[in-house]
Amino acid sequence: MFVKGEVLRGTAELAEAGLMFFFSSDDESDDESRRRRKRVKKDKKDKKVRDKKNKKVRDKKDKKEKKAKKKETKAKKKDKKVTENGHKRARIA
Repeated sequence: MFVKGEVLRGTAELAEAGLMFFFSSDDESDDESRRRRKRVKKDKKDKKVRDKKNKKVRDKKDKKEKKAKKKETKAKKKDKKVTENGHKRARIA
């Protein structure tokens, strides 16, 4: 804790000029700001964890969609039929 008007660093001339002074606030607000910083840090960490989980879920979903699309295109290719003259055409259902 700093005493009100205590010089933190600098020369005596700077201190006389009114520069380099640090005016501390009371203990309650320091505790409050400490708690706030702690809460902000925790919130950041929680957000990071949430984002990581969301990314995993999103990746899993994308993988499923990709697999389904691949299956669909494979089925389409299978569904095409070669005619007598060698041209492919869609099978008439």
